[in-house]
Amino acid sequence: MNFAGQVREGELPVRHEAVDQDLRFLAARAEPPLRPAICQALAGGKRSRALLLLAGGQGSNLQPGTLLRAAACVELLHAATLVQDDIFDESRVRRGQPALHCSYTPQLATLASDWMLAEALRAAYSLHPGFGEALATCSQRMMAGEAREIAMPTQRTLGARREHARSIAADKTGELFGLVLSAARLLGSDLAQSNRLHLLGRELGVAFQYLDDTLDLYGDQRTAGKEVERDQALGLCTSPVLDAIGMLSRAAAASVLSLRGGLAPGVLDELRSEEVRSCVLARARRQWETAAGAVLHEFPSGSVLSEILSAIPAAMLPDPVASRSLPRTGAKGSSAAPHLPF
Repeated sequence: MNFAGQVREGELPVRHEAVDQDLRFLAARAEPPLRPAICQALAGGKRSRALLLLAGGQGSNLQPGTLLRAAACVELLHAATLVQDDIFDESRVRRGQPALHCSYTPQLATLASDWMLAEALRAAYSLHPGFGEALATCSQRMMAGEAREIAMPTQRTLGARREHARSIAADKTGELFGLVLSAARLLGSDLAQSNRLHLLGRELGVAFQYLDDTLDLYGDQRTAGKEVERDQALGLCTSPVLDAIGMLSRAAAASVLSLRGGLAPGVLDELRSEEVRSCVLARARRQWETAAGAVLHEFPSGSVLSEILSAIPAAMLPDPVASRSLPRTGAKGSSAAPHLPF
């Protein structure tokens, strides 16, 4: 198969430019007027999922071009879901640029997201039927998670709200991380290890969603590249907010669990107090480190995964302490830091 962005046999591509080149190759298959919209949707981004997939394939017998195409499939699926999220949330900014439905129309943006999903499925099945099936299942579970978020919870108890938020994160974000970490083993037909890495990836995705929800609560649009405080405006009680309830006043806690609209300004003020902010940031960091440590146990020493996993919270948490390196769990050796677009 003639892949765009093909690299020499045996090399592990850790530069996201190689993935970008393959994405441009796939996007060129679209006809106008979809093509420019798809190119915009795919432009920019940290490519963290693609980099994790490529690093997870280090040491495998797969051709680098196969890994690159699998990484491009993942990025197509991810970009498609972002376009839909922005339409649902009426967000106006994505990756520091106007959201696709603002640059074009919601109708054209929806068609562009559908095209990207269809192309991701086509390319995935062409690589390996099992990988295509896994990407299709991942897509369906992500849609189910999005549907549950739109529907909102029906129970007001803290336990039920936490379980609701976690189930959404596990499907909307965890499923894609599960696919990313298991992709190389799945493409190599190692189903037992693929299933184990998928479960670990789901937990990593839940931790990533916690980071992202924390960024929405405490970040700013310039560094986030998207509008912040959207969750609160939409009345979505994310895990960081629910975990902070015990530190809020009784009135604020009741407001969080009331299932009404967005959070009142007074509640946001309490959530942004230094004490609550520090606790939420620390929890987000710990949750990520725990999930990342479990993943690193499954990979050989010297894996570039350690550097990639360390870079993610450093880029997302508005806290200099977040930039500390992850412990090299299960690995005594070190590796040169890959080029990271964070």
